[in-house]
Amino acid sequence: MPPKKKTATKKTAVKKAAVKKSVKKAAKKAAKKAVKVTVSIPVKAQVSREEIERKAFEIYMNRQNRGIYGDQKSDWEAAENLLSV
Repeated sequence: MPPKKKTATKKTAVKKAAVKKSVKKAAKKAAKKAVKVTVSIPVKAQVSREEIERKAFEIYMNRQNRGIYGDQKSDWEAAENLLSV
């Protein structure tokens, strides 16, 4: 009777190894797909300081003409956000 238990244990070990192998293959496929998704994310374009200065000044002038309260920092940040999209 003891040899039968060893045979059953060997079969179980073989099945576990096969499951591990299929899990590894699935993980590799998922990793490849994940890399493709991360690579396809667009990169923000570089904007020069001069372009941001011009846009911030334009925002400032529009704000002044309308009589809206604001400051230089908010104008600069708004210009960066508008140009970096």
